[in-house]
Amino acid sequence: SNTNPFAALITRVIDSNIKVDLIIEALEAKGVVRTLAEPNLTTLSGESASFNAGGEVPIRSIGTDGNIQIEYKQFGVNLLFTPVVMDDSKIHIKLAPEVSDLTGFTTAGDPIFTNRKLATVVELRDGQSFAVGGLLSSK
Repeated sequence: SNTNPFAALITRVIDSNIKVDLIIEALEAKGVVRTLAEPNLTTLSGESASFNAGGEVPIRSIGTDGNIQIEYKQFGVNLLFTPVVMDDSKIHIKLAPEVSDLTGFTTAGDPIFTNRKLATVVELRDGQSFAVGGLLSSK
């Protein structure tokens, strides 16, 4: 198992004059980069949005009434972000990427997860983009 937690999480601000698609295509052709997902998310200033590429697993718990309840926990690559438009035409984005993996089960049948989380902030000017990379582990 060659697991590299977050590899080195890369958050990069990219100016509008750089052709990001061409750079990614060239890196994919060389086998250096592998694109897992290309989500397009839209939200409002101050409102959170999220993306999940993975799955869900049921988790049993006992409710306050003593009955068994089933909740579902997501695993895989998750990205939660909250943008805020600032007065100076900048966009302040809180990012919370997470990579989790289902690694096994307890003797009682409950799932066991590994989690890698990060929280960071990116500020963008008009015309800038950003890319997040390194959210991968290999087995």
